Amino acid sequence: MQLESRRDAARFAAGNNAIDGGVLLPETEAALDEWTRGVIDDDELLARTLRRFGGPT
Repeated sequence: MQLESRRDAARFAAGNNAIDGGVLLPETEAALDEWTRGVIDDDELLARTLRRFGGPT
């Protein structure tokens, strides 16, 4: 995925979270930023999210 597409996807996710009344935690924002820049891949972003919120790992 290209940088611009990742940036758009991250903005959409943050916006959708806000519409639903959620708050984007600093840890989540940092992970999204790393994903947007290609530092981590999709699997790592999902794993971090699941670990943070107690989902299956």
